[in-house]
Amino acid sequence: MRPRRSAAPYLVPLAPLVFAGAALGPTISVAGPPPPPGTIVWDSSDTSPDRTTRTLRFLVDPPVPAPAVPGMDAIKVTMVDLQNPVPPNAPCCPPPAFGTFESATCTAAGEANGCARWVGKPGTFYEFQGPPQSGAFRAARLQCAPFYTDWVLETHPGGSPSVITVVGAEIVPSSTYSVQAYGAACMGSEAGCLDVSPAVEMLTRRSGDVWPGYNPPLTSRQPDALDVVVEVSKFKACVGAPIKAIAQVQPNLLELNADVAAIDLATVVDAFKGLAYPFSGPCPCPSAVTCGPAAGSVACATPTVCTSSFGAGAMCVKTCVAGDNAGDPCITNTHCPGSTCGEADATPGYCRDRCGRCGP
Repeated sequence: MRPRRSAAPYLVPLAPLVFAGAALGPTISVAGPPPPPGTIVWDSSDTSPDRTTRTLRFLVDPPVPAPAVPGMDAIKVTMVDLQNPVPPNAPCCPPPAFGTFESATCTAAGEANGCARWVGKPGTFYEFQGPPQSGAFRAARLQCAPFYTDWVLETHPGGSPSVITVVGAEIVPSSTYSVQAYGAACMGSEAGCLDVSPAVEMLTRRSGDVWPGYNPPLTSRQPDALDVVVEVSKFKACVGAPIKAIAQVQPNLLELNADVAAIDLATVVDAFKGLAYPFSGPCPCPSAVTCGPAAGSVACATPTVCTSSFGAGAMCVKTCVAGDNAGDPCITNTHCPGSTCGEADATPGYCRDRCGRCGP
């Protein structure tokens, strides 16, 4: 059931916008109520390439009937069941306990978002960095605040479906999530808003399970030796290797700016040996770290500055100055299409928490 819509003019943003206390971007006024949210579409089949260990990959289809003006939706990802491998891990290596971040038992200290996250600004990434760049794809990171944009257009560029890849420390193997789109009528009052799409359950695969046969449908404990072999092929950039969204399995927050590396291979080998998922999982939202260069932020010459200020795993992060990935974390200029990584004065960056976040 959705609330009755006002007939007041609908302000259509001329650019994607974030609602987190910041001013909205340029808008034009269109008579009539805001359009309903789009519909989340996820391929739930056991062999789906969109069911991975560390990412969520889905489309946002237009509502039916399609509105006359574009919709501006925010996408909410709720943590339902984290790190519940079936069959269970070996007795030596139980999975980490992330239950305080599950929606039914949401008791994590400092958590003010109800154990839900929002899909942030999409950006452009590459299967392989450095010349020649190869295989551009679109991806977004989870964040604490709602982000409103035209997700239907984003996942149907030129009218053709193209999934968005979503990463975050909260997207962990052997887990269950509930994903919904919030319509523009919810902007600024998301709590209790009923102008939302039906919830879609999304599942992740077992840790290190990057190649068929998958668990499920197999009931054997994965990964197996074949997963290790294909991870090696991705590390070597071989033709036919799995895409980065499947093959990249570390660190706590996947770094889509980086190529699949030897440490990803080592993580799959450890999973093959039956070791537990090794990363620290979700961080409370909102982050206790102030985003640089705002007053109160912490600049860092080395990661030690961040860990001493905000605890283990806190990181020193540069950001793209402008372009398609403006404001996104980066390692080198290659990661910032049309821009640079950090300012020209080579500022080393500012601290973020162990989930790569800062601010509300």
